[in-house]
Amino acid sequence: MRKILKKILFTSFVGILAVMTGCSSGFSDKSGDGSTTNIHLYRATYNIGQTDERELGLVQDAINDKLQKKGSKVSVTIKEIPNEEYADAVNIALSKQEADLFWTASWWNTIGTNDLYQQKLVYDLTGLLKNTALYKSMPEWYWEAAQYNGRDYFVPVYKEGAEGYDIKALKVNADKYGLELEHLFDEKAELADNLRKLEPYLKKAKADGIRYPYLGRSTGMFQRFGMDYYDFFEQPLMAMIGINLKTNEVENPIQSKEFADYCKVLGNWGEKGYLNVDEEIGKTSSELVCQTQNWLVSWWTDIPNNAESFGRDGNQEETFGHLTQNYINSHTATGSCFAVSAACDEEKAKACIEFLGYLYTDVEIGNLFTYGIEGTDYVLKNGKVDRTAESGLKNPGTLYNHSPWESTSIEAVNLLSDEPDDKLARYKSFNEAAVISPASGFRFDHSSVDAQYNALISLYDQYGFLLDTGGVPEKDVDAAIKKYQEAMDEAGYQEVFNAAKEQYDKWKKQKK
Repeated sequence: MRKILKKILFTSFVGILAVMTGCSSGFSDKSGDGSTTNIHLYRATYNIGQTDERELGLVQDAINDKLQKKGSKVSVTIKEIPNEEYADAVNIALSKQEADLFWTASWWNTIGTNDLYQQKLVYDLTGLLKNTALYKSMPEWYWEAAQYNGRDYFVPVYKEGAEGYDIKALKVNADKYGLELEHLFDEKAELADNLRKLEPYLKKAKADGIRYPYLGRSTGMFQRFGMDYYDFFEQPLMAMIGINLKTNEVENPIQSKEFADYCKVLGNWGEKGYLNVDEEIGKTSSELVCQTQNWLVSWWTDIPNNAESFGRDGNQEETFGHLTQNYINSHTATGSCFAVSAACDEEKAKACIEFLGYLYTDVEIGNLFTYGIEGTDYVLKNGKVDRTAESGLKNPGTLYNHSPWESTSIEAVNLLSDEPDDKLARYKSFNEAAVISPASGFRFDHSSVDAQYNALISLYDQYGFLLDTGGVPEKDVDAAIKKYQEAMDEAGYQEVFNAAKEQYDKWKKQKK
């Protein structure tokens, strides 16, 4: 009931916001003598529980001092919100027009990029970006991947801009069973055939008492492992609609041979005990298992430097085998971005663009916004940021501490002490080697079929999740898919499919 009430209140805020003009009521838009445009910026904290307001004030003052010395007529007031409170705080700030610029991401609920776009809460920056320092700071394809139907509503944080998936293995167990992931998979082979290459090693691990030969972490993976076949529309739909990458046409992947074959492999593994079916379908299979030695392989989202995973899993060495190609699509660039409130006027929007231009290109400002005050929050050693216990500081990283992925371009900050010297080169080659999906930049507006759309999402939990995680025995997969499709059809699948196809075909024609 509390969640429903909050949603109703937020919807009413949106209606009020739509008829308002200006921005940041209750705050002064100008500072000092009125010559400086002040931006109110909201961001989440991930690395510390509670913001130290004094240290945040020092960071803010230092940023504004740098801006002034560079001749900018823009200043910034920064509001930090703990991660778990962030969505509610931004919703309220937008309704009261107290946020001009704020951080968001495609995966957030209620303030995700889709929510913001559909409710017209973000400023259309399209006509203001070209020829600015901000626009020039990133490749054009990166901007295009973050667009909504050809318009620029979001400023992506420049980092890895592609998505692909690996199989990772705990090295001590991989060595024990002779598993060499680096050379196991064939990029020309079908998904199911590549997965079957793991079976001899899963069998050995099972016989040896390893509890989790394959650890799925209660995550349906066809929408991820099937990336070489389809660009899937949206995460909530979980592979029900996608673009066939060979034909560039909208299709139903649930009816594909690739989906059936994948589900049969997982179902076979479940029957043989290569994966823990009860935990997978019970959604209790945990990533924390990777910190033990009771597993052999699991899935991994490919990044430019997979060795960065060291430290996540109990400081245990892991090896990786690339299972899919990496793709640039409509979701890869919006995993971290900034947005300007739709309530801002053009002057305020331009000020936000100017500030982000400095943030994305100036290392001094980038370091301040990300790492804090040098000498208090971190030290520079050999040109790298050290905020570890060995830094020599009293409590490094405890008063102010952010990460580049949610702060600024990776090119606008110093490297961390544990990052490789060639990190930027790795990211550049990672992005440039990725395949650009023909549907990159397309966004499905399901508002005309919302009831059917939401019904389909709940059906995934009832039918699709079992298929997707090994909960259906191999011999029963075809019948389960048929039953799944019948339930989808009854819930209005064809109406959603037709709406998606109509929109994509229109977008495709306009793109030409």
